[in-house]
Amino acid sequence: MNKMYLSLIVLFSSQLAFADINISAPQISQDFNNNSIAAQKRYKGQTIKITGNVSNIWVDYDEQPIVDLYGKNLFEGVELMVSKDDGYLLNISKDDYIEAVCHSANRGIISVKLQDCIIIHYSKPEVTHMQK
Repeated sequence: MNKMYLSLIVLFSSQLAFADINISAPQISQDFNNNSIAAQKRYKGQTIKITGNVSNIWVDYDEQPIVDLYGKNLFEGVELMVSKDDGYLLNISKDDYIEAVCHSANRGIISVKLQDCIIIHYSKPEVTHMQK
């Protein structure tokens, strides 16, 4: 693990208790849908603890890992820009529940985008009797 990533973990861990905003992915998605200008002003530059269920995990053209969370509907999700060194990237899967700490949020073309995210917790969905 490189020193830069360790420094980020320490920084985010220390800020966890001091997150400016605690919010779910569907709620932040709804906020941007209701009024993007007001939401951009509210979330810009803030430390945000976000929770939600994973809808997709992928890398963009710059090989930036992105974890998509379900938003207010199937078409308007939340994109978390995650460090390439994030240890949870190899462990999480679609539909897992995650908690992450990010800095700043803005409106993308369709999705809400959160920057500089570190996943701090995840859990697998419970298996029902019918799925066994």
